[in-house]
Amino acid sequence: MMKLLLDTNAIIPAEPVSPENIESQSPVVADLLRLIAEGKHQHYIHPASIDELEGDQNISRRDMRKILVSKYPRLPAPPTTIHNEILQKLPYFSQSKHELADCLLLTCVVVDAVDYLVTDDRGIHKKARQLDVAERVLSISDA
Repeated sequence: MMKLLLDTNAIIPAEPVSPENIESQSPVVADLLRLIAEGKHQHYIHPASIDELEGDQNISRRDMRKILVSKYPRLPAPPTTIHNEILQKLPYFSQSKHELADCLLLTCVVVDAVDYLVTDDRGIHKKARQLDVAERVLSISDA
């Protein structure tokens, strides 16, 4: 059984809050979630991803997503600090809320809290290559 951590850019297309919010990745994410369930694998979200979604300035969309995302299991005992290896190999990352969230997601991979991180965020993929964990950070399509 695999444990997959979903980044916000995998959750958002899975949970369109209006017809205008359906994205090109929406059918791909729907297939991924079905395959995870059929394979009896586990998928999670990190509290940092929930924090990112709560930063949406569109109040009605934010409130709807908060309800929709509540059905996703939270990663049990998620790392709450960035792993030292990340701090050593990526010493110049910005301290923005988004960047800190990305590094927390990568920490989950580095400390083996999950088997795979699913994201289409190019910045995360670049960091994963620098951390030598790129084979465990998958795009939505590859997952």
